Amino acid sequence: MAKIERVLTQAGFHKSETASGMDKDAASFLAREFQDGVTNEADLTMSLERYLTRRAMWRAAPGSDAGSSHKAEAKPASKTPAQQA
Repeated sequence: MAKIERVLTQAGFHKSETASGMDKDAASFLAREFQDGVTNEADLTMSLERYLTRRAMWRAAPGSDAGSSHKAEAKPASKTPAQQA
């Protein structure tokens, strides 16, 4: 557990009673990695960095309306130059 706490602290996460969802997700991810056999701190750090990068890319995917409660308005198709002539 101390190893996971050190990796979280180095990554900027802080142990608290009111930990954010991201803090809890990162801790859970590292616990799973540790249970799966990743026990070296450097390897845990790299795994956490990859996890956070993938998570950030997923959340910021352009054109994604995941989790959105509204529907995007349909845009009319643009005409090609041949169609405009």
